[in-house]
Amino acid sequence: MARRPTPLKRQRNQKAEEIRAQYTEVAGSKERLPLSQIPARVHGDTRELNEQHVHELMESIEILGLISPLSVDREGTLLAGGHRRAALVLLAKQNPDYFAEQFAEGIPVYRLSILAEEAPIEALQVEIEENTQRRNYSAVEIRQAARRLEKAGYEKLKGRPKEGQKSLKQALQRIFKLSDRRIQMILNEDTQARSLDASDRPVNKKTLRSAQRKAVKSLTSIEDQLQRFSESDQQHQDALVKVRDALMALQQLEP
Repeated sequence: MARRPTPLKRQRNQKAEEIRAQYTEVAGSKERLPLSQIPARVHGDTRELNEQHVHELMESIEILGLISPLSVDREGTLLAGGHRRAALVLLAKQNPDYFAEQFAEGIPVYRLSILAEEAPIEALQVEIEENTQRRNYSAVEIRQAARRLEKAGYEKLKGRPKEGQKSLKQALQRIFKLSDRRIQMILNEDTQARSLDASDRPVNKKTLRSAQRKAVKSLTSIEDQLQRFSESDQQHQDALVKVRDALMALQQLEP
């Protein structure tokens, strides 16, 4: 038989539900704040910032903009998004002109009513909730982002990227927080879509003549095989007539 939660635990669970409800409520709208008015977390990050991840995020922000807004308390102190904030700080230093243009109106943020300094547990819960309440981006939006990243030098690689290479799949995983399998499915769909687009393009005469020669060769081979069957086999004779008609029509085409 399961134990009933203690009064303290029930109180914490209730508070967590309130945080979750509040976060869900504000997740559809956002405001903007100057980066200088978004200080780091009061009690530090729950994990040490990864410098490589910060640089990669900075590059993605340069190409795609800030995909997921930061979460701040009612005074603007950071609650969730430590790596993104660090990437924005780095971007402001390394490419100030672009930063000033891209974020002229401020950094997109979700502002919650709690105060991190007074409610450290609730502040931590916000960070956790952000990971489960992220917006679900459509495959179309992710493919559009992938194409922009490709133009910026990211590649569809097999295995680990070599020195100097940028993995498109890894970048999309970090940005959209999706599994390797899901990202690969979306990239495969994009490849298929591009193949279909390519099929609508005009085919040059050289390519058409080559395809015509291969088709004639294949039909001639089928014709030879059908001729070996007995003339009494009406089914094979009908097939032979159709093959000859197709062969004649194909040979008369002018690429």
